[in-house]
Parts: sequence; C-alpha cells; structure tokens
Amino acid sequence: MAAIQIQLGMQGGKPRLSNIFQKHEITIGRAPENDVILKQTNVSKVHCRAIYSNGVIMINDVGSTNGTRINGTFVTGWMPVRASDEVLVGNYVLSFSVVAQEEPKSSPREKSNNKESASQSEGEQKGRKERPKTPPQDKKGNKSEQGSAQAKNERRQTREQKSQNASSKPNVTDPSSKKSPWDVLGVAKGTSKAEARKAYLQMIALYHPDKVDALGPKLKELALIMTRELNDAWVAIESGRA
Repeated sequence: MAAIQIQLGMQGGKPRLSNIFQKHEITIGRAPENDVILKQTNVSKVHCRAIYSNGVIMINDVGSTNGTRINGTFVTGWMPVRASDEVLVGNYVLSFSVVAQEEPKSSPREKSNNKESASQSEGEQKGRKERPKTPPQDKKGNKSEQGSAQAKNERRQTREQKSQNASSKPNVTDPSSKKSPWDVLGVAKGTSKAEARKAYLQMIALYHPDKVDALGPKLKELALIMTRELNDAWVAIESGRA
C-alpha cells in the first residue's frame, strides 16, 4: 500500500520533520484544518494541494498570496514532484516521496478465527442448498387469476347494467300497434272513410319531420313508429280490411 512521505525544513537548513500520510490527497497551509500546518504569516490559510495518482505525486497552488515553487519555478497548474525536488511554501522547504507500506499481517489466532468463519460460512451455504425449497408462489399466476376474476365481475356488472337500462328504457314499440286501425286513428269502428281520412291527416301531421326534427333520438324513433302505425291503419281502413 503506497503512502506519501513529506520531509519539512526551513530555507538554508536541514529537514527537521518527516511524516507519512496514509491518504492520496494532502492540503498544506496555515489553517488548522490542513494536513500539513505551516504557521508563518507568509503562508496562506490553504496554500497548495498534493495528490498521489498512478505512482506520481502532483502538486498545485490553490491561489496563495506568495505562490508555490518547485526548484525555484512557480507552480501554475498541476505539476509532478520527484523525491529530489524542493517545494518552497513561504520560508518552508518540503520534499515529497512515495513509500510502500506492508499491510498488517494477521496473527495466528486471527487466521484461525478467519478459517472458522469461512468454515461456518460454507456450512451455512450447504445448509441453505440442502434445505428443501418452498415452491415459489406464482405471483404472475395469482395476478392473472385475480385479473380474470375481476374481468368476469366487470362483464357481469355490465350485463346487469344493460339489463337495468333496458328495463328502464321507454318501450319504443307503442302499445297502439296492438290496437285496431280504428283505435289507432281515434275514430269509432264503422266511421266513414272520409271521417277516417280526416282523422288520419290530422294525426299524421303531428309527426311531420319538421315538427320532430328538434327532438331527441328516442322521441324521433317513437315518432317514426307512430307514423308507420298511422299509415298502416289508414291503408287497412281504406282497403276495407279493417
């Protein structure tokens, strides 16, 4: 596991501090929230940043007042830093390097515990495999059955509604169709043809298209049936079949 090592000293002096950071991004500045805290006033609160990526350490100035320099050259963007380079931040000199650290080894007791845990895990997996499986519920089938039952219920309700509507509708076949031709025209049986014709003309005028045009569909249908009944009645009387 790679870590960043920083050696810190003052200009003209020898490095006095060395620290290793187990992270891949480090901030340097005067503020206490930085990873490396440099207290002199010519260091900005957050002065620069260093990152480790793909085996290389890069450094960048983050808008400090006095700037950051590598071997005397001002940093104007992300620049690589080698172990032999000197990074100047205020009056401080920093050097960066990558160090490899071994991961902590497990003790014999921890290894034993790990083996036991692995064995238990394998046993649990075997138990789960050998355990008889409960047949999964066919959710899709249940939904299908519920949908089928619901569809049947809706169809039944539709039929009942149609039946109720049919029973509540006015009977468009007028009862006068069962009457005699004389009753249809509203005259007594045996009335002269002239009187019967007069009655026919008066009644047929009531159902003229101009008079029923503004009516609704049902009333128009009823008017058409009455017109046929009147025509049939007059034909029967005129022909002597009544």
